Amino acid sequence: MKILILITTFMASISIASQNKKVLFVLSAADTLELNSGQKKRQTGVFLNEFYLAYKSVVAHGYRVEFATPNGLISTIDEESINDKYWKNQIEVKNEALSFVKKDSAYNNPITLEKAIENESDYIGLLIPGGQGLMVDLMYDAHIPILLKQFAKDNRPTGLICHAPS
Repeated sequence: MKILILITTFMASISIASQNKKVLFVLSAADTLELNSGQKKRQTGVFLNEFYLAYKSVVAHGYRVEFATPNGLISTIDEESINDKYWKNQIEVKNEALSFVKKDSAYNNPITLEKAIENESDYIGLLIPGGQGLMVDLMYDAHIPILLKQFAKDNRPTGLICHAPS
């Protein structure tokens, strides 16, 4: 429910006059979270429902999405996020999301964060979905503060879901 409120707030802040603009989704490309000083490793990535429900909402409102990750690597989905408990009564949406990440050309060919900075004026908004993966790469990436500061300076909407504020 919190995700839907965040997405609705984000969508309400985007100007209707800018329907032909794109929204930039910045995703983690990390796939491993090291715990206990590297003694234990856990599979990680982007949380599927936090990403896909936001994506569906943005596209349903007529916007195009461009995906960016560090080094233009394909984002990894956190396997835990595929568990039905995160999807409640939306199992068909989960299956749609899994199909999307396997088949969508834009998702499977993200641009680099450097390219996103070059193109930042093309985007009406910025959205960073959660998942623990972003604490491995995005949290330390030098390009993230540049993007966030530019969007804030221009008063463009920025959505940060779950772990993204870290």
